[in-house]
Amino acid sequence: IQNFAQIKTNCFDIDELINEGNGLRDNEILSIYGKAGLGKTQICHTYAANCLRQWPNSKVVWIGCNNGSFRPSRIKEILESSDESSDGAGKLLDNLLYVDLQKNFKNGNTLDGVEIFVKKAMNFANVKLLVIDSIGNAYKIHRDSKKIGALNSSVSPKTALHAALRSIEDYSLKMKNPIILTNDVVANMKNDSMLSCTMKNQSASVRPVANIDSHATAIYRLSRHHGNARRKITSLNNKNEILCETMFDIVPKGLAGQR
Repeated sequence: IQNFAQIKTNCFDIDELINEGNGLRDNEILSIYGKAGLGKTQICHTYAANCLRQWPNSKVVWIGCNNGSFRPSRIKEILESSDESSDGAGKLLDNLLYVDLQKNFKNGNTLDGVEIFVKKAMNFANVKLLVIDSIGNAYKIHRDSKKIGALNSSVSPKTALHAALRSIEDYSLKMKNPIILTNDVVANMKNDSMLSCTMKNQSASVRPVANIDSHATAIYRLSRHHGNARRKITSLNNKNEILCETMFDIVPKGLAGQR
């Protein structure tokens, strides 16, 4: 029997795609990947806002690995769109614990930062949701800093990523909270792009920057379909095959599905 944390986006189509409308599961580790600007952080903003609204005495921990992507004003907008007063939204935001890893780990060792702050989060009381936004960027910073000799560490990017993911899994087992990981993508030059775009049940020829999907309990890819201005979220299995998908938009209240 699955235990559900009852945290939803309040967008019917996305919530039906993710756990058939039941909300995020306890112990769930979601991997959401896609190109920049498709809504990865917006989905996290929406989950965070709805978690704070539903559990006003609980906390959301947000570990940001990409300067500028976290916008508390956006979370406040989502809260206020559901008739939450400005003062009420501000009080709820006090329960969001945020750390910017690029500011705290200027030597490029941002993956160490992920591991350190995930372990710290285990000591926080009343946490309902953990967001690690752009773990792929943390991996890129570590990798690129090591390439140019700017990283004072002998640890390889893959080893550092594995340590960070192990801490995330430990957190999931101990704290029972849902965890959302967002990830950037790179072109997958090993595949024929035309072939991979036309084969049934195959993803487009991009792959996540950081290889985290084997540690996730659910995998979702964001994209646009045939030049459509609307965004698409696709549920994938561990063989990278499409399970189901739906379209959505980013709106003031958070996310909106079929028109």
